[in-house]
Amino acid sequence: MIKTIVTNKAWQFCSLLLFTIAWNSCASGARGDRDPRMDVPGTTVFFNSFETVSDSAVWFWSGSYKWSEDTPPSGGERALHINGGRVAPVASMVTKPLAEGGHYRLKCWGKSVNIGGFVELASVGEHDINERVTISIISSEWHEIKANDYVYCPPNSKLMLTLNAAAVKDGAVLVDLIRIEKLGELPQ
Repeated sequence: MIKTIVTNKAWQFCSLLLFTIAWNSCASGARGDRDPRMDVPGTTVFFNSFETVSDSAVWFWSGSYKWSEDTPPSGGERALHINGGRVAPVASMVTKPLAEGGHYRLKCWGKSVNIGGFVELASVGEHDINERVTISIISSEWHEIKANDYVYCPPNSKLMLTLNAAAVKDGAVLVDLIRIEKLGELPQ
């Protein structure tokens, strides 16, 4: 019975990931539209503080979420509260193709409500993940968290952002002020 549950959860996760990649390829890649801001070094290429309902429109939701008035410093009036207890990510979003590619860093504010969770940034190519960095959210107090490494996204590839709270047990985290920044020249 347990083996069947784990196999089903793994299948659900893989299916969700492939669906997200396929959906975004059809939605934006097929039209060839690109956001030129994604190619300028030293700029924020994605930011979300979940202040309005439209802030959740670019996300594919597969799990439970709600708005919270518990926010970090300078976090506005709302943060995102996500519940875990599943292998599949609670939410994911994929950018439009990046014409020039480059190196990208992930930052956010996070707070563990129960058990913890993570935010992940990945470079997505032709139906596979090239590289990824993960930020763990484990503190019961709000903290600004920055990935220790960066993700290289090749030209004409996309970035995928994933949110999740504890996959094995019921977990919950608060997330706010998510930021993806394009880095300029990297130190040698």
